[in-house]
Amino acid sequence: MGQGSSTAADSSSHSEQFTKDQLHKLFYARCISLLKPIELAFLRSNLNINPEEEQISRVISKLELASLLKLGQTEDDLTKGELNDAIDVIYRSLVFIGGLPFLEQGEEGLSLERLIVGIIFYSGQYKKIFTTFDFTKLFYLSLALPKAQVQVEEKSEKVPDEEPKEDEKISVDMLLPSQPEDPPELKAKKINWTKLPSTQLDLATPKLCAKRLQLILTLLLIQSSINKQTLDVQIETILEKWSQFSVYSTYISTFLNLNIKKDHSITFEQFQTINDLAPDFIQKKLLSLMTNSIISTNARTQKPPHTDIPHIEPMTPPPSASRHKFPEFIESKLVNAAFLAYISSLLSRSISPQNIVKLYAGSESGFSIRSLESKIFKWQAPTLFIISGKRLKSKIITTNKRYQAFDHEYPRYFLTSEQTLKSWQNDGERVTYAVYINSPWKNSNKVNFGDENTTILSIQPHADKFTSIHSSVIQGKSIYFNNLGMGIGFGNSQPLNKNGTRKYFPGDVSLTIEANLEFAVFRHVLQSSSPQVQAFFERSVQETIRNEQYEDRFIITDLEVWGVGSSRELAEQQREWEWEKQQAEARQSVNIRSLGEERAFLEMAGLVGNHGAGGSV
Repeated sequence: MGQGSSTAADSSSHSEQFTKDQLHKLFYARCISLLKPIELAFLRSNLNINPEEEQISRVISKLELASLLKLGQTEDDLTKGELNDAIDVIYRSLVFIGGLPFLEQGEEGLSLERLIVGIIFYSGQYKKIFTTFDFTKLFYLSLALPKAQVQVEEKSEKVPDEEPKEDEKISVDMLLPSQPEDPPELKAKKINWTKLPSTQLDLATPKLCAKRLQLILTLLLIQSSINKQTLDVQIETILEKWSQFSVYSTYISTFLNLNIKKDHSITFEQFQTINDLAPDFIQKKLLSLMTNSIISTNARTQKPPHTDIPHIEPMTPPPSASRHKFPEFIESKLVNAAFLAYISSLLSRSISPQNIVKLYAGSESGFSIRSLESKIFKWQAPTLFIISGKRLKSKIITTNKRYQAFDHEYPRYFLTSEQTLKSWQNDGERVTYAVYINSPWKNSNKVNFGDENTTILSIQPHADKFTSIHSSVIQGKSIYFNNLGMGIGFGNSQPLNKNGTRKYFPGDVSLTIEANLEFAVFRHVLQSSSPQVQAFFERSVQETIRNEQYEDRFIITDLEVWGVGSSRELAEQQREWEWEKQQAEARQSVNIRSLGEERAFLEMAGLVGNHGAGGSV
């Protein structure tokens, strides 16, 4: 860990001798030099530490850590759901990481020194210390080995000669020679920390408890859902919805191990595949956890006591930026704050209650492709298409005539005698998919539309992602919206509906919705049996599923489409909506007075006038 090949600049470097205690102090000096004075001032203020006193060994309590992270102010706050357990996992992780550069050093509790070292690593500033570093490995160990210090101490008792003693000199590579008059901060910068020998823990032994991982994932999803401008207002409300976020952390955990249970374990090999699903998810969210609470939030809004640092007023957006606001976000059957945090993490895009608006919901507007078309075609920005239902049971497959009609038109890939359900698929379970569509919707009864940003997401029962294939020929045109009886397709070639012949051409990885919005099929096969079908989407990023062939056939219970965009896009859309509203009102309010002689006829018929009393025949 932390080992890397030397650069050309290192070739002329030399080594110097330090004790472990000296290296600990120098490493701490290097870390603390990366924090701004205002950040240190707020940290000390929040912990009631006198800046004139050296208190690096002062132990931070779990409640103090929760308060720093804006996750609780009292002991009662830590009794809400599983928050206490999640804070405990973060606390132990910081204790472990704070032991750098010698992880075998153990102590009880989280000292101020360890907290600051942990902050540097959680916030990503370790990159200024190490030229190469496996953060994923270190963080995994900090979760998997909550008592790693004790284990290493036991090991050192058995082989004391293999570990350097506190007063024993260690040879350390230097980037530049140090001078006797160098202050600790300067001397620490001259050390080549990347090449410092550190304890290498065996990854074959520790395994991460799935429950502990789920706690961390839930906390990070919550963190990513918080509007940074109203942090203190939202956090209490959001923590009350812990169970909602926990559902989606379970889906991510299931991606790592398809048959996982809470009492199961996650290996490091499984843990690091989370980057295949959501690149840098862990590191980005930990950075957010630190920078939006301990390091930055207070520093932007308050003047810390015991310091001459000037007060920084929070920035007020110009009037033009707040002129057009998205309608107030209201949760739907499929979409809530937890869902948006989950989707945003999988897509690595900012999708939140602040930039999303509901365009269509089948439960409100009816499951009609015409209704769907009227609601979504005017939105000229990206959309999120969400479809959910229950996996078809054998009884429906054999008795439902509407399904059988669709099944007749949708080409079979598996033989009737084959058992198509895999070990991770259960009969009758809920299945949910979402599709991110970057380009505006349009009728495409002849030619597909779309671009290479289109992404299909498996939401439940496990997370998965299917990205568009890069092709100069296809150019991401993987979507059709056929209002002539063939429904909607993602990853399909154009369906056939001619001279009484109807047929679908699903791609290797595709999502097909029939025209009545009643049934849908997600197909994942290694190679399509039809030469008329091109491959539009990459196969699963889940290692086990990638080479499996399967289908999700389900009856649709919910379908929603949400618009995603900026305030500019919303402003343009609102202008169009307002114009349409005015046109509709104009059509409904005919100026009867201008009808002249025709008015008398209308009055006789009882259609106007007479105070609504009607006419006589």
